[in-house]
Amino acid sequence: MIEHRWATPISYQPVAGWADHVLDLKAAIMAERARSEQGNLDGNSHNVWDWPHPSVTWLREGMSEAARLYLGERGAAIDSIPSYWGRAWGNVLQSGRGFSYHSLHAHHEADFFAVFYVDAGEAEEASGALALMDPRFLNNTHLMNRENRVLIQPRTGWLLLAPGYVWHEVLHYHGQQPRISIACNYQYSLLRIKD
Repeated sequence: MIEHRWATPISYQPVAGWADHVLDLKAAIMAERARSEQGNLDGNSHNVWDWPHPSVTWLREGMSEAARLYLGERGAAIDSIPSYWGRAWGNVLQSGRGFSYHSLHAHHEADFFAVFYVDAGEAEEASGALALMDPRFLNNTHLMNRENRVLIQPRTGWLLLAPGYVWHEVLHYHGQQPRISIACNYQYSLLRIKD
């Protein structure tokens, strides 16, 4: 008998109503990026959740509902939105202009992280894809399975949720049209495990 263990819960699906908000979110991120003269809007100096935009409020609420569903499917019940949201930041990838990839990293300080694709940019096979690595350490060595990653192709209006321990990177994006996303980390403390 073979038992499969250590499954990693990953959610990737569209957020309801996204078509009504992505243009406003894109305009806000690009305007802030132009003011800041930075390639990306890091969460230390540009907390997207603080922006007074109706579309930012819509996204925060949509991500909160997705987080509740995500936690519920993992056997947890949560009474309200996660008790600590942390900061949200904007990412702008564009070939030949500032950032065109993000190197391998994890969000160890977060219970899980989220990425919402405001604009997927130019769709090209694997260009700018989000690569999620197998979280089991030994499975990422050269002695084990070389198929140790899952490629997520960005789609406008879609939201990804994954545990903070999952190592990930964004492959080089070759499009001239900006690929824009908003990411945030979730931490929660008011959590009850279902009996």
